[in-house]
Amino acid sequence: MDFKVEMGSAWATAQQKQNLRRHVQQSDETSCNQPLQMYLVPPTGDVSLEDFDILAAERLQVLRTFERAGHVGKQKFSSEWVDFVLADLRRQKLTTYTQLLSGSAAPEALRRDHVSHFILRLAYCRSDELRTWFVQHELDLFRLRFQTQTRMDLEIGNFLADNGIHLEPVSEETVRRLRDQLQAATARLTASALELTQWYTVPFVEALELVRARRVLLAAGQAYIPAHDLGSIVAAKFRHHLQHALAMARRLLPVVEEDARLKTMLNDFDKRYTGRDYSAAKTDENAVTPDMLDELSSQSFPPCMRQLHERLRANHKLLHGGRMQYGLFLKAIGLSLDNAIAFWREEFTKIMDSDKFHKQYLYNIRHNYGQEGKRTSYSAHPCSKILAAGSNDSGCPFKHYDKDHMGKMLRAYGIDKEGSAEVQELAARSQPQLACQKYWELVHRRPFEGVVQHPNQYYEESRKALTGSRTKTDRGLDRSRVIRANVPATPAAPTADWDSDVEMSEEQQLTLERAD
Repeated sequence: MDFKVEMGSAWATAQQKQNLRRHVQQSDETSCNQPLQMYLVPPTGDVSLEDFDILAAERLQVLRTFERAGHVGKQKFSSEWVDFVLADLRRQKLTTYTQLLSGSAAPEALRRDHVSHFILRLAYCRSDELRTWFVQHELDLFRLRFQTQTRMDLEIGNFLADNGIHLEPVSEETVRRLRDQLQAATARLTASALELTQWYTVPFVEALELVRARRVLLAAGQAYIPAHDLGSIVAAKFRHHLQHALAMARRLLPVVEEDARLKTMLNDFDKRYTGRDYSAAKTDENAVTPDMLDELSSQSFPPCMRQLHERLRANHKLLHGGRMQYGLFLKAIGLSLDNAIAFWREEFTKIMDSDKFHKQYLYNIRHNYGQEGKRTSYSAHPCSKILAAGSNDSGCPFKHYDKDHMGKMLRAYGIDKEGSAEVQELAARSQPQLACQKYWELVHRRPFEGVVQHPNQYYEESRKALTGSRTKTDRGLDRSRVIRANVPATPAAPTADWDSDVEMSEEQQLTLERAD
């Protein structure tokens, strides 16, 4: 063996690796500091598990804001649509992304954006449905960021050139010569604005979306693009890259999931609830007592909880899913543990003796309040979990009721025929949360602030509308905890119901609670 040759070869290989690491690090630093991102270069460096989770949850909140914006009835990228997006981001205190959309983001905001995109790319590469959702809303975020770049400065020109988009400015003389053709071929452009607009040409194959919509002039294989439509060109490039990148991420996923911690964090990420934590009961200032529940139910409970309340009053029992859903809701609106025990005892002892109630049901009530078992104070169920349930008394009327049943409920709650038709149309389009929001607006005769994501959010907005007051927990969004929606893979076993005559051990009770 030639020792010198071997050492020289090893040294050369080490140098190549070092140069490659330096190049990647420099590319990463350059990429992180760009106001616009194609996300071509993965981030480097260390990210703690806590930051990993926080960054991913933040971006998920942002993408869900764009999802909600698609349901507000405003034209995409119109001033009203943009105002909704920015207001929703401010309401959730997502300052990183309000900076990004203002075009004046600090380096730390750019870094968080870069890292969080690649984290969610791992979470949403698992299926066609998840990939489609991710691409759609990442594309909206990208286009809005591009739209905030109000002028074609050198930095934006370099960004386009670096990503293979080569624009040729059109001279004023050519614009004047083609004036009539440009005006006829370009949508929403008046004659007075035509000469004030900067025009560019690109090969028509790079502007297929605009060509398909007949919004540009084609001549000699070139598409004449006004500056305000450049977003479509760049977005098409971004979509193509992101679709390819997600396919590659899917192939690498088994390697990532070798780390059990990452696998646990990324699994079912799309089912995460990213709103406020409703695990803690309110203070005495906002306490609710059992004698207040009938009136509050008719005034401020969402239909899912009002139906459970009425069913409990009529039948003096609920199955396990309904008890969990309603009991945690009552806890979050301010029903104390002592009052909860008194309320459930009063109803259940109408069809059973007190001894049976204490043996089979008292433990579960105390467990929800963190007084038994592992002493965890459980959170009220968000809409995402309720929508995934729909059995054993639990569920959402706007998803799990048929048309006749829903119509009877709406009439009983005072919704007129026209309003009922609007609500049922949204429900029929598989938009139960929007149907619930429309119901709230019909009841309270005012627009709902934001989008319904949680029954307790519905309740708090109702109390605010009816009384004009704001609770302590309603002053700003508490994002100190982001809660995973624990959707069980299979329905709870029949023995999990409170109607069972079999007394369960503490171990069985904990198993039951984990299933919920």
